[in-house]
Amino acid sequence: MQSARLIGEKSQSLCIVRDVSETGMKVRLFGTVAVDDRVCVEFKGGRTVFASVKWIEDRFAGLAFETPIDLQKIFDTAQPEYSYRAPRLEIDATATVTFGRAKLPMTILDISTSGIKLLGGDALIRGEDVTIDIEGLVRSNAVVKWKASDLVGLELEHPIPVERLADWASSREFRRSLSDMVSI
Repeated sequence: MQSARLIGEKSQSLCIVRDVSETGMKVRLFGTVAVDDRVCVEFKGGRTVFASVKWIEDRFAGLAFETPIDLQKIFDTAQPEYSYRAPRLEIDATATVTFGRAKLPMTILDISTSGIKLLGGDALIRGEDVTIDIEGLVRSNAVVKWKASDLVGLELEHPIPVERLADWASSREFRRSLSDMVSI
C-alpha cells in the first residue's frame, strides 16, 4: 500500500491506495470528498491522473479514472530522481527551525509524512542537523537534505503518521487546487 494525494477544487488530502486497476481505484480517505467530485490523484514520484469520485462508504472511496492508466508506468519505482518521494501537501503554514543557537520562523511550502520544503532557509547548510517545530503537528529532529538559495528541504528523523498529517492539514489553506492543474 502507498499513499497518494487527492487534489480537489478547494482542498488537498492524503489517501492510502487499497486496490487499483487500469480504470479506477479504491482508497482509504483522510480528507473530505463528495460523490461526483473531480480530483487529480498524485502518486509517489509526482505521477498524476484525473478521476471522479463514484462512491463513498465509511472512510473509503471508489474513483474512476478519466482515461485508463498504465499501471507499470504509474507505480514503476525504477525511475531516476524523486521516484520514492511521498506525495506532498502544498499548504500555507509556518514552522520554527532551530539550528545551533538560532531559532527562525520559516514558511512551509509543502509537507509530506517524511519531509518538508521551507522558504526562508538561506542560513541553513546542506547536511546540517536541525529541529523543526510545527504547532499542532510535530516537533522533530531533521536534516537539511537540499538547498537552493532560500529554499530548503528537510528530511524528518521519524515520519509523521498519514492520518495525523491529514487531520492537521484539513484546517489549513492550500497553495493549489484542481483548476491550477494542467489537464482540466
